[in-house]
Order: sequence, then structure tokens, then C-alpha cells
Amino acid sequence: MAGAIGFKLTSRNDLPDYFVNPITCTRDDVAFVQTKQTARSTRQALTNGRKKLGIGVDTFNLYNNSAVLKVMESVCFKKQGQTDLHVIDLAQQAFRRLYPRSQASRDALETIALSASNQLEDRVINALELHSIAIASSEPRVKLVNLWSALECLAGCCERKTVIERVLQLVTPLLIWRRFDKTVRYAAISTARFGSTIGQNNYGSGFTRSNVKFVHPLDMMISLCRPKDHEDIVSLLSFCSKHPFLVHRIYRLWKEFSDPTNLLKASNRSQERIKWQVYRIYRARNLLVHHGIEIPELPSLLDNLQYYSSVVLQRLIHAMKQNHGWQLRESLEYWNAKSGYVLSALESRPNILRVSDFFPMTSEKNSPQLWAPLA
Repeated sequence: MAGAIGFKLTSRNDLPDYFVNPITCTRDDVAFVQTKQTARSTRQALTNGRKKLGIGVDTFNLYNNSAVLKVMESVCFKKQGQTDLHVIDLAQQAFRRLYPRSQASRDALETIALSASNQLEDRVINALELHSIAIASSEPRVKLVNLWSALECLAGCCERKTVIERVLQLVTPLLIWRRFDKTVRYAAISTARFGSTIGQNNYGSGFTRSNVKFVHPLDMMISLCRPKDHEDIVSLLSFCSKHPFLVHRIYRLWKEFSDPTNLLKASNRSQERIKWQVYRIYRARNLLVHHGIEIPELPSLLDNLQYYSSVVLQRLIHAMKQNHGWQLRESLEYWNAKSGYVLSALESRPNILRVSDFFPMTSEKNSPQLWAPLA
């Protein structure tokens, strides 16, 4: 069968032990095959090869009415003109831009406790199952269909006429608000890493909550919102002066965050980009499901879809954990109200906003106002 689909069998002796042993240690009914692929990138070549092999495996399983054959996720490859062999796990590559949460075990146990006490409604449980199916597969088409179905499942509580309108109502407010949190946290992480590299932690006069190993996002947010020539932003830029790229990043963020009007404009632009991406993903999904067409941009669209579904699920569940008795509808309305409050205040009354308003998982008593007149 391998020859019929453009592959040929290869001996395990011709492959490195660090690739073969993890596969054969648990089973001996393994066959290794090889092929050549031409593509624009390594990832695309591996994806094309797996898809080509999968066609033969799926056809064989169809006529056997059982999953007799299976394509392994681990791949050994070398680039043209090179002799070094590399091993890659396609399942890990499929989620290459998402990393474990810092409190993943704690968050998981809290969610399991909700489920055990029957506080998670069927929509959420089904969305979790669909998300799990997507994570377990390295096949982009399987991932696309299941991740989109997970969002559709959650969006059923939204009051809009069409599927795309319900998904947009579900996704957009959460992601717009997430942008504030994410942007500031990444700047804080980059600053902390730079400080660790140079062995210094005098980040600036505004970093009262931070320490040697950790730059607090709230300190970063307050410093970025300071007016021109304020000591907090000046000292932060001075600390980063030996890292030109970080200086440029901090300066760009300061230009955006120090003026509520600029921050609102950036949020509106982000909202339009999110809507555009959701429409693209929905179009790709419909072409695949209804016409059997797989667009070339599918891997890059999946990067966005994976992020969207992960953030939305975690946020909705978090609100249920914090407010026992809440269902999906209450959780969604809660986050949408908080997001809407921030955007509305940015437009008309930015002085009422406090730093904790921009961090969904943070509550701090007497949190300072960001754009209040300085004493």
C-alpha cells in the first residue's frame, strides 16, 4: 500500500534510536515509511506528507470497517542538502503558540470540582470535549471543525439570528478586553527577562509591587499610562536603554496607553481585525465542510482559532468558578459588561478607570486611577 501512495518502506535500523525507541517500546507492529515533499516551509512539507499518508490509511480503514492502521504523530525528517536528522511531534507543533498556564493544575482541579457538583451545563461540557478532540489531533482539518464547533456550542446562548453573528457576539468583547491584559503582561515579562539577563531589577520608580524575578503587570500599566516626562516612564525607558528593541516596544506602548483616545482607537482597530479573522475562519470551515476545499492559509487561521477558543472557554469558566450558581449566560454577560464598561469609559470618561479594570483576573482594593490628574 505504501508504494501506491508514493511512499516506500524503510528499515528502523536506518533511523536514529532516539526516534525509533519511544515508538517501539510499547508496540512492535510498527512500519516506517519515507517520502519526499517540496513545500514553502518545513511545517508545510510535514503536513503535506502526513495528509498524503493519511489518505491511504483512511481508505484502508474504510474497507476494513475499523481503525486497523494509524499514522503516528512523531516524524523524523531532514532538509534537502543536509545530513542531520530532526524529530518533531506534529501534535505539539499544532499548538505551537499556546503555552500552559502558570497555575494550570489548580485551574483544572477547580473546574473539575465544578463539573463534579453539576455546575457546568451541557454546552460547556460539550465545548470542552470538542476542544479536547482538537488538541489530540495534529490534522488541521479535524482541528478546524472541532474548535469552531466548540465556539458554536458556547455561542448558542447568544441572542443573534445567524451563526456567525452569535460567534462574533461571544468572541469579540472577550478578546478586545484580553488585548489590554496580554499587551501589558508581555511587556512586563520582557522587562523582567532583560533585568535577569543584565542582573538588575531597578525597573523604575513606579514598580513598587515588582521584585527581582517578577515585573508586576499593574506596575507596568501604571508606568505606561503616565504623561510625558513623568519619572515612572522616564526611569523605565532608562532601565531598558541597553535593549533598543525593548525601548522601542515600551515607547510604542507608552504612546498608546498614555492617551485614552489612542488606546480606544487601537482597541477599535483590534476589534475590526478580530471580526475579519473570524469571518475568514468561518469561510474556511464552510469551504471544508460543505465543498471539501482546504485553503492554503488553514494553518495560520488555526493559530488564531486555537487562541480564540482557549481564551473564551477559560474566561467563561473562570466567572462560573468565582460566582457559584452562575451558568454560561450569566458568565458571558458579566464579561461583556466589564468589557463594555472599559470601552465606554475610554470614550467618554477615562478618568474613572482604575488599573484593575484592565486585568480580568485581578481585583485590588483602592486600585489607582490611570488618567486622574496627578497631585
